[in-house]
Amino acid sequence: MTEALRPHGIELRHFAVLIELVDRGPTFITPQGVALFHAVHVAAEPLAERLIAELVSGEPEQLMDLLTRFAYPAGDDA
Repeated sequence: MTEALRPHGIELRHFAVLIELVDRGPTFITPQGVALFHAVHVAAEPLAERLIAELVSGEPEQLMDLLTRFAYPAGDDA
């Protein structure tokens, strides 16, 4: 993933922040920030696909469900 993000001048942790800003909404985000998010998202997509390439039918969705439940546990107010 690092190699896909490097040409855009950001690290994985920066991409994670951009994802949160787009998903949850920022207090303020520039058009340059939105353009950067979209460019990095396009660059990261093929690498993300490689991460799930060995999974069988239904497993990518199951993995996403599990990761979502870990990140946002039921009853978590955050």
